[in-house]
Amino acid sequence: MSRLILILRTHLSNTNGKADALKLLIITCVLLICMTLLPGCGGRVVFVREFPDDILFVMNDEPCVCDEYRIYLGSLQYENSAGVLKELMELYPQAREDLQKHAMERLETVKALRLYAGSAGILLTHEEETGCEENAARFCSLNAAYGDKTELAAGIFKDLALYAKTKESIMSEYAAEISDDEARVVTVLEFFAPFENYASPEEAHDAVLEAQEKMMAAPDAGMSFSAYAEEAGRILTADHPDANTAVRTISREGEDSETVMLVFELEDGETSQILRTEEGYYVWYCISAFDQALCDENKRNLTAKRRQEVYDSVLAGFVSELDFSLDRKQFERLLSGEDTALNSSVFEMSGTWQE
Repeated sequence: MSRLILILRTHLSNTNGKADALKLLIITCVLLICMTLLPGCGGRVVFVREFPDDILFVMNDEPCVCDEYRIYLGSLQYENSAGVLKELMELYPQAREDLQKHAMERLETVKALRLYAGSAGILLTHEEETGCEENAARFCSLNAAYGDKTELAAGIFKDLALYAKTKESIMSEYAAEISDDEARVVTVLEFFAPFENYASPEEAHDAVLEAQEKMMAAPDAGMSFSAYAEEAGRILTADHPDANTAVRTISREGEDSETVMLVFELEDGETSQILRTEEGYYVWYCISAFDQALCDENKRNLTAKRRQEVYDSVLAGFVSELDFSLDRKQFERLLSGEDTALNSSVFEMSGTWQE
């Protein structure tokens, strides 16, 4: 921003008369508004410029050339399967452009994290750098277009390795222990009577009342809660085809507070109160109030989610402070198919080079 103000002052001092100065000031204000509205990584201001020498974008005075983008795009793998991208291109013509845009967004993030790593003192080991150089050499050997760009490819591969290492370092800052109660998962037989399937809300309520009564009936001696729920589910499905009856698991995350309150107070074999929502009526039969395996799995999921949230927050804060200038014409040329270096062979080899 300070650079832009300096440029403005210089132009203003060279203008002839107040009219020219006012015109330049108006144009500059309009440009500032437009640049603020341009989408960029992390919501930062993106300055759109034209660069010489095949430069695609500049981040904090560090350029990224088009060949780096081409190499990164070629190195992308999906599902670690050979030929996946080639098949994707054939089935969905739009997928090529979508993939290229995705690669651009990811490359911006990779470059941003390289800058973050520098400020945080995160470095690759000698062994990690050597592995990157070997992978880059193999990658370039598969396509003659990159035969003389091994050094550039090695730089991209090192950036990718540093990206992964830095991301893990950031996510490791989340070290809170999740309790069994927080991660508890309740297995229930759920009966849902949607209003749209009944002539009136009263009819839906009658259906859920019948379901509640069935759930509250005592199971036969020796019958497990899961076996009783299975039997009750078959009967309810047959008697109430307009309702939805299913066994499902419910955790605290991702559920509304009323559902959590009703379900998490149940013990094995108990039936909940009826809950009315905007969509219809619910009632639940508790098959299992606690399952250690499900609880442990949910702990892992919650930990992964919260680690990702820590990373997203740190990245967004760091990226918002970066200067970023994009040569949009260069990128549009890459997307348009006019770029002869970015041909189908890049997509075909990307699924096989790491096999």
